[in-house]
Amino acid sequence: TGEGMGFTASVDNDGRPLDPACSYSIGPVAPIARVWTLTLYDEAGRLPASELGRSSFTSAEVLRDAQDRFSIALSRNVQPGNWLQLPAGGSFTVALRLYDPPGAAGANLEVSDMPVIQRLECGA
Repeated sequence: TGEGMGFTASVDNDGRPLDPACSYSIGPVAPIARVWTLTLYDEAGRLPASELGRSSFTSAEVLRDAQDRFSIALSRNVQPGNWLQLPAGGSFTVALRLYDPPGAAGANLEVSDMPVIQRLECGA
C-alpha cells in the first residue's frame, strides 16, 4: 500500500474552459512519484471513445526527450507521438494521479512541478 493523490483540470493554464474543438499540449513535467497517470474524461465522467482506444498515459509509457521532458497532444485529429483524442463534443476534464509521491503526500508540491495545459489552436 502507499499514498496517492489526484488532480483534475477543467481549464487550461490561462483559465479558459477546456474545449474539445481546440488542440492542447500538456507537459513538459509532472511531479515526482513512483508512477503517475494522465487520463481524459468526457462530460459524463466516462473515458471518451478514441480511434486508438487510448484515453490515458502512464509515466512509464509516455515518450520523452533527452532532458526527460514530455508533451502529450490533445486534439480530435491524430497526432504523432503522445496523443489523446478529444471527445467529439461536450466538455472534458484531465485527471493527473500520483502514486507513492516521496515524503508526505503533497507537502512539497510546487506549481512548477505540475504539467502545463497550453491551448494551441481552435477549429470549427
